[in-house]
Amino acid sequence: MPLGKGLAGNVAATGNTLNIADAYSDSRFNPEIDRITGSRTSSILTAPMHDPDRKIVGVIQLLNKEGGGMFTSEDEEFVRAMSVHASIAIRNARIAERMVRNESLSAVGNLAARIIHDIKSPMTVIRGYAQILSNLYPDAEGQEYLQAIETQIDRLVDMTQEVLDFARGKIDLRFSNEYLSTFFGNLVDSMKKDLSERNIDVKVKLPDDKASAIFDRSRITRVFYNLVNNAREAMPEGGVLEIDVRVRQSNWVLKIADTGVGIQLANLQRIFEPFASYGKAHGTGLGLAITSKVVEQHSGCIGVESKEGKGTCFTLTMPQIPKV
Repeated sequence: MPLGKGLAGNVAATGNTLNIADAYSDSRFNPEIDRITGSRTSSILTAPMHDPDRKIVGVIQLLNKEGGGMFTSEDEEFVRAMSVHASIAIRNARIAERMVRNESLSAVGNLAARIIHDIKSPMTVIRGYAQILSNLYPDAEGQEYLQAIETQIDRLVDMTQEVLDFARGKIDLRFSNEYLSTFFGNLVDSMKKDLSERNIDVKVKLPDDKASAIFDRSRITRVFYNLVNNAREAMPEGGVLEIDVRVRQSNWVLKIADTGVGIQLANLQRIFEPFASYGKAHGTGLGLAITSKVVEQHSGCIGVESKEGKGTCFTLTMPQIPKV
């Protein structure tokens, strides 16, 4: 729950304990959970959890005092004592989680390094043959297919290198000035055939031809593919994919919205964490983590809105001239 929202959010923001006899008489109470569960909250005791450094790490909430009436001062003392143990347990769990994640990233980095070493030679050979074939098939259709082969080979190598860079904790950027309409128009065109075959209707809005921005074209290409692929997987039976690129003041904004299955509320706040993969049979859990890192290194921000059964919308807000 966000800071400031509901009684729990208020306690998390202020650090003050709230002991209320009738939750519905307090304007800060958020009845959303009652509506979802069908229960009815009457009395409510909400207290902050402090870690040993007095930082608030969560909130403990007791509902509906047995026998009716308000919770007592003894109840408040009990919650305060319990919160100390709970905060220590949370801190230890987070430390353990970080250790496991770092070890996992290290393992991923070692694996990615081996994969890059193993695939570069055959990919170089395939690319070389594609270039030779381009001389044998100079017609427009032949050139189009061969260019597609080269593009996908480069994409495969870049994807593997991207995982390696992320695991090592460093993503080097190579900035260039790009015309937004041309750049994203080409990306959309490269995926339209695949999306059409999956019964996905693509609706695109692009800025005027003169709108430009400075970014790493390779990294933003991967961000785009990651988000579109997520949208595609969220619509196994087809649907509508909206891609909207526009310029607002000194920023450019990319919105990618789908009409897919949506993301559960409990998972929304963790989707940018490494190895968080929800609802995917073959997901690695690194796509959105890498996406978030790339956006951050461009001095931008990424947000997501989703409703189960309705769809998901990712919004990237990026400066036209990043602060590097």
